[in-house]
Amino acid sequence: MLNDPGKSVEFTWYDLPNHNNNVKLDEFVIMPNHIHGIITIVGAGSKPALIHKRAGHGPAPTKDYMKSFTHYLWFNTKNRQEFVNITPQVEEAVAKSGIKEGLCLVNAMHITSSVFTHD
Repeated sequence: MLNDPGKSVEFTWYDLPNHNNNVKLDEFVIMPNHIHGIITIVGAGSKPALIHKRAGHGPAPTKDYMKSFTHYLWFNTKNRQEFVNITPQVEEAVAKSGIKEGLCLVNAMHITSSVFTHD
């Protein structure tokens, strides 16, 4: 049973293809403070990755046509609440990766935070 914010997330998940015609939705699960989902990008020369069942951590195995790049950013803030614009660091990491098209995931781990995006 989902609460109102959970219902909003569920609606947004199912609404994604209405705003991005090159995505195909797969399984997803709504957690108390985040969501896990599998989105396949189709068309425009994209090639979906093969998913392998595995245990442990680290990047999933990929075929030659799918590149991945991981870069960690660390921040020390002076106040309990601060806005930190990380756009320049993310742009630098994307440029360093050499990847020209695809998905960039920015994930704040193990802390309470927000990631604001706009297109």
